[in-house]
Amino acid sequence: MPPMSEEDLEWFKSTFRPIPRPQLPEDAIEYSLYLLSADPAPASTDTVVHTRALLQEVQKSASELVKDLLKDYIWQREAFSLEIAKEN
Repeated sequence: MPPMSEEDLEWFKSTFRPIPRPQLPEDAIEYSLYLLSADPAPASTDTVVHTRALLQEVQKSASELVKDLLKDYIWQREAFSLEIAKEN
């Protein structure tokens, strides 16, 4: 394929729109909590089950705190929540 001409390059630049990255509004906060294992070895099934149970306990405790401490707070967007997600 021959190199693009200046005219072709200008046309491409004028039509190209990069995909925007999702951004939080200025008045929003995003937190991430990570549970790190002290053992670098791959986790066994029992360890995974135990870790998930610990994360669910953190999630439950956070939910109770939100109910108690923020019951009168009026959320402008989504209410505070913690979700368990697997990252690779």
